[in-house]
Amino acid sequence: MVTIDDLIAEDDMAVKRWTASGTHSGELAGIPPTNNPVRFSGVSTYRFRDGRIVESWYVYDLFGLVQQLQSAPAMQTAAR
Repeated sequence: MVTIDDLIAEDDMAVKRWTASGTHSGELAGIPPTNNPVRFSGVSTYRFRDGRIVESWYVYDLFGLVQQLQSAPAMQTAAR
């Protein structure tokens, strides 16, 4: 499921901040199903011309997703 957290539009641009959640029930990027619940977020930016999307950019927390699939070590905060 994808939830739109914020949506901002001005002139020919729109920016969407979103959160996705679900269950890892199929292979993802070579990682076999873990059946773990996952949740990650991202930002999508779109540029429109004549009512159609002509460019799009996406930034999302892929490393956080992979950590949830237990395929990468959790990051630890260094002691100061």
